[in-house]
Amino acid sequence: MTIITMAFRECNNPAFQSIVIPSGVTSIPDFCFYGCNQLLSVTFEGNITSFGDDAFFNCNQLIEFIFKSNSFPSANNPNATAPGTFGNVTATGATGGTIYVKPTATANALT
Repeated sequence: MTIITMAFRECNNPAFQSIVIPSGVTSIPDFCFYGCNQLLSVTFEGNITSFGDDAFFNCNQLIEFIFKSNSFPSANNPNATAPGTFGNVTATGATGGTIYVKPTATANALT
C-alpha cells in the first residue's frame, strides 16, 4: 500500500483531526501532511521505515504520534527521516508507543 506525495497537503477540513495509517504502509512520502492545521493525532498501525521531507511540517495543532508497533524510525538515522520531516513539532514526552509533541517556532526533528 502506498500513499502518494502531497496526498493530504494543506487539508484543513475541521473533520480531519486524526488519521490511522494502515499496517501495509511502510513510508510516509514528502509533504504528505504538510500544512494540515486541523490534524491532532496520527496513528501508525505497522512499522514505518521512512518519513519524507517536510512530511508533517506546519501541522500546527498536532499533539501526538501513536506507533502501535512500538517501533519508529530514529531521527538520528539519516535514511529514516528526511530534513524537516517533523518540522515545527518538538517531542514533549513519550509513553510506550506514543510520542507527544507540541508546535514550535523553529523546525526541529523528533529525537
